[in-house]
Amino acid sequence: MVRIFICRKLPKAIYPLFAAAAVIYVFYKCFEVQAADASVTEYADIPVLMYHSIAERPSMAGDYLILPETFYSDMKYLHDNGYETVTAAQTLEYAKNGGAFPEKPIIVTFDDGFLNNLTYALPVFEEFNMCGTVNIVGSYCVKSAEYDDHDPNYAYLTNEEITELAQSGRFEIGAHTYDMHGMSGRQGCRRNYNESEEEYAAALTEDCRLENEYLLNECGMVTDVFAYPYGYISKGSGDILYECGYKVLFTCYERHNIVEPCSVGENEPLYLDRYNRPSGISTGDFMHSAGI
Repeated sequence: MVRIFICRKLPKAIYPLFAAAAVIYVFYKCFEVQAADASVTEYADIPVLMYHSIAERPSMAGDYLILPETFYSDMKYLHDNGYETVTAAQTLEYAKNGGAFPEKPIIVTFDDGFLNNLTYALPVFEEFNMCGTVNIVGSYCVKSAEYDDHDPNYAYLTNEEITELAQSGRFEIGAHTYDMHGMSGRQGCRRNYNESEEEYAAALTEDCRLENEYLLNECGMVTDVFAYPYGYISKGSGDILYECGYKVLFTCYERHNIVEPCSVGENEPLYLDRYNRPSGISTGDFMHSAGI
């Protein structure tokens, strides 16, 4: 499960106890209404949506920025059509151990860690009783905290704002690398040409260490969710990420996920593909293109 807890003044030795308690709270908060509609199924067809920035910047709208009214329209569509948001943690539990699962599940994710995910997405989630996952680029949030800039049009979440999202019970916090979200020198966390397997494993492991330490030491939380930057996946990266503690790996392949109960072993990650949500297309047309 994704383990989250918030309490920076307590000894680190008892972090896991509060993390477990927070998981129970997130599950209750997100699924207190939806649980009644869950049932045992032979498999789950789970589309995953991928958002980035949500901002009042029409001139900047594009592949990775949509307007708040577009996001609201999307979530209302899901709500009105009977979809129930689930978390990566709940999906992993189903894939490992089976059990009851919603008939029309969907996962809503946000990449990079924009402040506007808190500003605009949280109120909508509260209105429609939804939940989602925000995948944090650690170095972006560290710099945002240094600049002390809280403009939702472009700023990233600070440590305290990440904590606020987690405390809301509406968001899981995932990792999106600490400092491998770029296209210069290395494409995301992809293995470089002429880089040995050992060198690649060392570089990715070190970045994961920095990300995990940032989330633990600055935000008081641990996560086992990871989203590949730009969707670049290298051979062997899944094993490395699993060894670093990540059990659910989000990709950028645009297709549904057919997840069977008890289909994921103890030592393998669960891969989940996602549909990027761009601007310039209506809610109905986007959902239709994603088979939703």
